[in-house]
Amino acid sequence: MEKILYSDEAMGKILVECYKRGTGIETGLILIGPKNHKNIVTDVIESTVHAERESSTYFQSESDVKILNKKLRTHQEEGKEYLGTVHRHPPGMINLSQGDEETSAGMLQSPNYKLNNHLIMSIITESNHHVGLPIFSYIVSLDDGNNPVVKKAFSKMLPKHCISECLECI
Repeated sequence: MEKILYSDEAMGKILVECYKRGTGIETGLILIGPKNHKNIVTDVIESTVHAERESSTYFQSESDVKILNKKLRTHQEEGKEYLGTVHRHPPGMINLSQGDEETSAGMLQSPNYKLNNHLIMSIITESNHHVGLPIFSYIVSLDDGNNPVVKKAFSKMLPKHCISECLECI
C-alpha cells in the first residue's frame, strides 16, 4: 500500500476547511507538494467563496478555478506542483463515489493537469470503523482502457519542517 505524507500545516487547513461549515456540506481543497515527490503534501489551496457547496456535491466554479490557478502558479514558482484534491463526504462514506472516479479519470486524461497517471484523491469523513485522523486517501490512475484504477493509500502526518529537511531522504 502506498503512503501519502501530509504536513501538519496542510492537514490542519484541511480539517478546518472541512469542519468549519458544519456537517452535511461538502467542500474541498487542492493538494500541493514538492516536484518529484508525488505522495508528499506540504501545502493546500482552499476553495474560494465561488465554489459550489451542497449536501452531496462540491465543485469549483469558473470564478473559483481562475483564482485557484493563480494561487497554484505561485506554488509552482516555488518548485511545487498540483497533486490532487481532498473533499468532505457525509459520515460513513469512506470510498470515492462514482462521480469522484469519473472526475479523476477526466483529470488524468486532461493535458492541462500534467499528472503523469497519478492523482491523489482524499476524503474527510467520520467512520465508526476508523481510529485516528478522519482522512481516507486513494491513488487514482488509468488502465490501458482509460478506466480509473483506485488504490487505497496509508495517510501519515509529520511536521512541515521535518518534511522539508528530509526531502532528499524520502
